[in-house]
Amino acid sequence: MVSSAPLPPVEEELNPAFALPNVKYTYATTYGLVTSGDDLTGQDFDANKFHAAWVKYFSNGVLADKESYSIDAAKKAGVNPALIAAIMGTESSWGTSAAVRGANNPSGQMSGGTIIAYPSLEGGIDATGNTLHNLVVTRGLNTVQKLGAAYAPIGAINDPNNLNLNWVPNVNKLLAIFGFKSGDSIGNITLHNGGNSYPVGQCTWWAKARSGWAANNWGNGADWGSSAAAAGFSVDHTPQQGALVSFAAGQMVGNWQADPVYGHVAYVESVDSDKGTITISQGGTGFKQQPGPNLQTLGNVGAYTYIHPR
Repeated sequence: MVSSAPLPPVEEELNPAFALPNVKYTYATTYGLVTSGDDLTGQDFDANKFHAAWVKYFSNGVLADKESYSIDAAKKAGVNPALIAAIMGTESSWGTSAAVRGANNPSGQMSGGTIIAYPSLEGGIDATGNTLHNLVVTRGLNTVQKLGAAYAPIGAINDPNNLNLNWVPNVNKLLAIFGFKSGDSIGNITLHNGGNSYPVGQCTWWAKARSGWAANNWGNGADWGSSAAAAGFSVDHTPQQGALVSFAAGQMVGNWQADPVYGHVAYVESVDSDKGTITISQGGTGFKQQPGPNLQTLGNVGAYTYIHPR
């Protein structure tokens, strides 16, 4: 992440998704940038930066007093609060567009070619959160690049001026302005804590938080291979850095045995092909380090089940 002192503001055209009328807003041309690979389900953000940006950019529109409500809606949806602010700011021209003023629609949501009207601003914010939950959490479009391909696809029929080309870089800039943080760090290990329904401290919680792409409701550690395969992930016995590794009920994990009922799941930090070993990080109530990382190096690598990221 690169940061620098902001330059004097300039006016630049932004792209509203779903072919809303072109909007303009003023922003500084250089900021700390968020990369398109950062996980949008992480809940970590700088509250002071968020508040300062909200006051600065939303103060002249109808969303001026909806800061707290928007944060709560984002958390309920399982996405970063900076994301909902970035999208509503872009799509509503900072709360001044006709859609948000006349239809309580802050994010350009449409049915066919018609802007959807909501009974209140809160209803429109909730609808934005629901849409982002569906795209980011349910469908796994958890980076700006992935989300942009669905929210503002390049070459869309309703984007004759190709403004969608600007959507990803603009949202990246706004995420940084609103204090987006990609996750917590433990040493060199980054966790993605958003939308994690597993109990904190369990191996399943760690596996989802460490990977950033595993789904909720995959069951116990021993179940993750079959659950992931059913969800369309590649599952085999070939180790890969960045994969998840599932251990069957009662299977040996080095010098200790996985739970005889629940099994175990962990994250593959590295693979040493020369030595035939993997190094994993893991959580679990039996470990001293809570919630992790509890690093361990294992041999017999072909005996385990690996879930590969898409």
